[in-house]
Amino acid sequence: MALFASLITIFVSMPPAAFAASPIVGAPSPLVRQGQSSQAVATPDSANGYFYAEADQGYLCSWSGNGADWSYSQNGANCLNNDIWVENNGYFETYDCVEIFWGTSYGGAGAFLGQGIAWDLTTGRYTFDYEGDNPEPGYLESMENNAASHAWTPANQFC
Repeated sequence: MALFASLITIFVSMPPAAFAASPIVGAPSPLVRQGQSSQAVATPDSANGYFYAEADQGYLCSWSGNGADWSYSQNGANCLNNDIWVENNGYFETYDCVEIFWGTSYGGAGAFLGQGIAWDLTTGRYTFDYEGDNPEPGYLESMENNAASHAWTPANQFC
C-alpha cells in the first residue's frame, strides 16, 4: 500500500509537460517518463496495450504488437540501437510480458519486461541477461542504445 501511495504522489506531482500527447492518436501517454523511478507498478488506468521505447533524441516509439525491426515503429519513429527508456503498458492477458532483443528479427540475447514496468536504461543497471540454451550475441551487454526488436510473450519466470 505504501508503494501505491508513493506512486500516486509521484504521479500527482508530475509537471503538466509530462502529460504531453503521445504520438499515437487517441492513446494516453505512458505513465512513467524518463527521469522518474526506473520501475513502476501498473494501475488499471495505465494499461493501454502498447510497448514504448524512447530514443535519446526524444522520439517516442510505440507498438501494439511485435516489432521485428526498431528502425521503424507503429508511429513512424526510429529507436533502433538508440533507446534510453522502455515501458510495457500492455494489458494483463495471455501475452503481457515483452522480451526485448539485442538483434533485429528477435535475434541475440534478450531481456524480459513485465506488464506495467518501465526501465530507465541510462542507469546502466539493465543488460540483455537471457540467452536461452545457446550462447547469443549481446549477452550481458548494456541495453542502453542496443535494443533492436521485441516480442510479446506469456508471463514467465523472467517477468
